[in-house]
Amino acid sequence: MTDGQIEDLIAIPKLLPKSNWFCMREEFGYMRLDVSLESNSKYRFFLKGRRSLVNPVDFSAILTVKLPTGESLNLLRCNGRHFHRNTMEKELLGDVCHLHKATERYISKGGNPRGTQWKLRLAIIPLKGRYPS
Repeated sequence: MTDGQIEDLIAIPKLLPKSNWFCMREEFGYMRLDVSLESNSKYRFFLKGRRSLVNPVDFSAILTVKLPTGESLNLLRCNGRHFHRNTMEKELLGDVCHLHKATERYISKGGNPRGTQWKLRLAIIPLKGRYPS
């Protein structure tokens, strides 16, 4: 998948469902959310989220697309504050909010866009600004 194709998928308008979309459940020390988004495209999009029950600034919000092949790809992941190591760039981010974004380069290095290894295929961009401790 090219960077242009990824940008096109991110740019497709998506809507939250009209009712009962905000239903979080507790799972392994986190509150978790999984929502199917509405769009007028051949792709299916999902908003996934989790927030630590212990640390409210430790959270993730993920935009995922299900491709016509049946594979899923995390397009964006917005993370709250935690330490993170970018293994491809050999870079350690501090205790900061940051964004993972799918890129052609990371997908080509990580292979299959499914499963738990997706972090290795997403560029990591620190978010600027002040956040509560």
